[in-house]
Amino acid sequence: MSDFPVTTEEELPLYEQMRNALIYGSYEPGQKLKIDVLKRDFSAGQNAIREALVRLSVEGLVVAEDQKGFRVAPAGLNELKDLAYMRNLLESEAVGHSIDVGDLEWEGRVAAAMRKLHRTEEALLNNETSVELWTRYDQEFHLALMSACGSKLMIRTYQDLFLKYRQYVVRELKTQGFRGREIIAEHLAIGEAALARDKQRCLALLRDHANTYLNRQLKQERH
Repeated sequence: MSDFPVTTEEELPLYEQMRNALIYGSYEPGQKLKIDVLKRDFSAGQNAIREALVRLSVEGLVVAEDQKGFRVAPAGLNELKDLAYMRNLLESEAVGHSIDVGDLEWEGRVAAAMRKLHRTEEALLNNETSVELWTRYDQEFHLALMSACGSKLMIRTYQDLFLKYRQYVVRELKTQGFRGREIIAEHLAIGEAALARDKQRCLALLRDHANTYLNRQLKQERH
């Protein structure tokens, strides 16, 4: 199975470079993050590396151990269950309210984000774009759906959850491949239901969509 292209943007700030490395699987869950190794990997000084690790620990992507340095945050089934629950909770509330009160500007954001995501997923299906770009437009689509909810805190919290959840998606993508037509159809159905103001259908589709990877992991555990 061929790997999907992953871009490295060296012009990004160190913190974002390290966050991307964690999200896109450069380090394993629970792996100890040695300062000397990170200095070499990112061509950065010790103080800058430590500052970035502290920020990443606040986000929950790494874990600070008393007097023992840092480790990549665990990524087991319990963590995935918790992420899926919180993602569903925030998204259902924010998207439901946005469908109720969203104006033409909201509809325009959703439609534009849906088009960009659809084109990106078609390109990814043919190995013509990167996982990072797909992640960007996937998140943008979900945030557009939520964008009329009126709560900046809810949206910021969801952004963090989305990226943490993406770690699980990337791991499955590397082993099982892109879900292709299945996920493309899911996103189109969600966007169409939102624009049709069919709140019940849209929220049901979002719950199923967000739980896909959790359900696959649960199925593997049973076998």
